Amino acid sequence: LNEFPILNARVDASTPEKPKLIMRAKHNIGIAMDTPTGLIVPNIKDVASRSIFDIAAEISRLSALGKAGKLTSADLGGGTITVSNIGNIGGTYVAPVIVPTEVAILGIGRTRTLPVFDEAGQVTKGELVNFSWSADHRVIDGATMARMGNRVRELIESPELMLLNLR
Repeated sequence: LNEFPILNARVDASTPEKPKLIMRAKHNIGIAMDTPTGLIVPNIKDVASRSIFDIAAEISRLSALGKAGKLTSADLGGGTITVSNIGNIGGTYVAPVIVPTEVAILGIGRTRTLPVFDEAGQVTKGELVNFSWSADHRVIDGATMARMGNRVRELIESPELMLLNLR
């Protein structure tokens, strides 16, 4: 999101004849959760200022509260972009729907083992996962989403690059 700050924006349409684009400095990443009471989307506040261990602890905390039905409005409010993982319940493909206060969402499918070609052109076993992005095209064009998708792919395929950007 530091590289693509437009994905963290929101459209203020309180004045329909003159909507405004509001850029948000903090990255409050919503994580969709399947709970006993249905789908909920708490968010991890100010992700960019947290360590990977702190983010993992916050996901665990939010997950436990979600399962217990004890998430607060503070846990649920203020999201700036959402990640929805249908892979953990077996889904492969998703067409994620954008939250009204956000301009982008990422849907992640389950990991699948499939034959792929290696650098030498030989067939080998590969782990593949589908990422599906949706964006508000009043704000974000397809090329920007493709660039963001490519950047996320690079970071997942080469975790050492991601480590260089973590706190």
